[in-house]
Amino acid sequence: MEISLIVNIAFLVAIALVLSMMLRWDLQMLQQHSFSTADYYDWLRSTDETCSTKRIVMLAVLIGSTTTYAKESWLVMALLATVTLALATFLLKQQRKQPLHFSKRMAINSFTTLLIACIFTTIVAIMSETPELKMLNSVYSVLFFATFSYVFSLIANWLVGLFIKKDAK
Repeated sequence: MEISLIVNIAFLVAIALVLSMMLRWDLQMLQQHSFSTADYYDWLRSTDETCSTKRIVMLAVLIGSTTTYAKESWLVMALLATVTLALATFLLKQQRKQPLHFSKRMAINSFTTLLIACIFTTIVAIMSETPELKMLNSVYSVLFFATFSYVFSLIANWLVGLFIKKDAK
């Protein structure tokens, strides 16, 4: 097996871990704000969550992975994978004030958010011309989704709110 393939697989695993942890955090914050889109949006504006260190690190990884150096050198991808794995480790160890409770509403929100991610990534892949570009652009779209997961969680919550009554949490 080629070393570049192993590095790319490690990078994908790291991205998946970070994405799951960031989505979990976003959904937990939505839950703490009673799934109110307005309250969650107000909380986002009143905190530094939209430009927190984890979001900036993911944005740097996204930008770094689009450079020609990352495409040509497995060392650059290994560095990006290491940074992403370090962020995933940090997010896994992060303490929460309140535990996340998986209610019916939480399950529906999680499913809707992941469905949006799949649709977003599929559209990007379909629009790509070659198989190599399909894979590369899919990785970029998942990185983008992880970086701005709070926006997609907000959209998913709004969509779910259209079909579920407020008190059906």
